[in-house]
Amino acid sequence: MQATIGGVVRTLKDFNGDGNLYGVGGDFGTINYTSGAISIEFGTAPGAGDAGGAITATWSTDFEAQTEIPKAIFQLSSRSVKARVWSLKGTIGLVQSYALRRRFSMIAEDEMAADLVSAINAEIVNVAIDVLLQNAQGLAQFDRTPPSGVSYFEHKQTFKDVLAHAESNLLDNAGRGTVNTLVAGRRVAELMSTLPGFVKLSDGSTVGAHIYGTLDGIVVVRAPHDGILDSNTCLCLYKGQTPFEAPVNVNAAFISNNN
Repeated sequence: MQATIGGVVRTLKDFNGDGNLYGVGGDFGTINYTSGAISIEFGTAPGAGDAGGAITATWSTDFEAQTEIPKAIFQLSSRSVKARVWSLKGTIGLVQSYALRRRFSMIAEDEMAADLVSAINAEIVNVAIDVLLQNAQGLAQFDRTPPSGVSYFEHKQTFKDVLAHAESNLLDNAGRGTVNTLVAGRRVAELMSTLPGFVKLSDGSTVGAHIYGTLDGIVVVRAPHDGILDSNTCLCLYKGQTPFEAPVNVNAAFISNNN
């Protein structure tokens, strides 16, 4: 700490945190860290003109040296990951391959490879959606039937209120995040496609679950049938911004969209 007496600065320091202050020229003092009381004895008396001057004190703390301050420690941990293998086989005869090439100028092997990749990708996405559904937390409901005296057009606009409630559930469960991905059953996707702010991106040619469009900038993934996701259910997800976060956030809220 520093004590200023009539413009003369005296510097004292607590070297070990026991409340004793030491300075040059025999200056000594004490500080009570609970009450804040400070007492200073000067080895050399202040000058006659400074005796009646004002005394001011300033002090600082070496926070990095403190042990009682809470710390946030970043650690990396390694875990063993067992890969799951999907396998699928396709066959085609030489005569069929030749006929396809001659008649349509298409290479059978390329067409088959593309179909196999689409089928495997669809299965992987189906498993991911099932994992999300099993770990979903929170419930927000929307009833398609409008209240008495309210038109269906006006009533379906309140679906976005349900999405906001689902986002609140997600924030409560995970402590962070915002809904940036929606995985919707057919009927929920049907409803969202009629809301303001929806942009359709799908051409309908994709096998399995696919990106259907965006709703106010949120990506909408449509599940094609109830075997993957109930047509009246929508998963509201937060996908993190870094590779250190789970690719599918299990702290999802979900919406039951009544018939």
